[in-house]
Amino acid sequence: MLLIAHRGASGTHPENTLAAFRAAFRMGARAVETDIQQTKDGVLVLIHDFTLERLTGSKRKVRGMRYSELSRVDAGAGERIPMLEELLELAPKGEELHLEVKQPDPPQAGIEERLLGILARRPGRVVVSSFDARTLERLRKLDGRLRLAYLTGTVPLARALGFAARIRCEALHVSRRRLDAGWIREARARGLALRVYTVNTWSEARRLAAMGVSAVFTDYPDLRRRKEP
Repeated sequence: MLLIAHRGASGTHPENTLAAFRAAFRMGARAVETDIQQTKDGVLVLIHDFTLERLTGSKRKVRGMRYSELSRVDAGAGERIPMLEELLELAPKGEELHLEVKQPDPPQAGIEERLLGILARRPGRVVVSSFDARTLERLRKLDGRLRLAYLTGTVPLARALGFAARIRCEALHVSRRRLDAGWIREARARGLALRVYTVNTWSEARRLAAMGVSAVFTDYPDLRRRKEP
């Protein structure tokens, strides 16, 4: 069972910050996940929410800010919002990075090209995912070999399977609340990995592994060693 550090070690550190990623690597995480958005001036930054409301109380949108402004925002405990390049430079060699492209409405143009340009300069083990089907389609059109995963959200199983097959995804990323035997059976029949979010107890991770789930996203990369509540 692969444990993927969800937004870094976000259970103990401010999510999607360099401190959270460093902590995950110290804990021995072999894979980390982060969210990517594009600023007004085309910088790819690591932040989950489309606005700063949860961080600062401000309703300013990430897409409407330049990086020079966004870099001054306190992301928690004095940490700042990093650029994608900083995580790529920080990650140990061989680390698997799961990059979720966040798309607001209307979607941001050019984010796919910028992402691929950055990854081309820093090759490594990368899986790109998104809830936005158009983003994944665009990425596949631009790069026939990129590892892709479909974040299924509330999409029905049959539709998710059809889309994943059409653009050659390697995996479906599914909420633990939606997962059942049907998802596992049908994904396995089509050679798709199933990665489940967000799992924060080792007993649940072991149960999912026994069902055939290949990886879970967790806020605690040291999940195996943590006491359960």
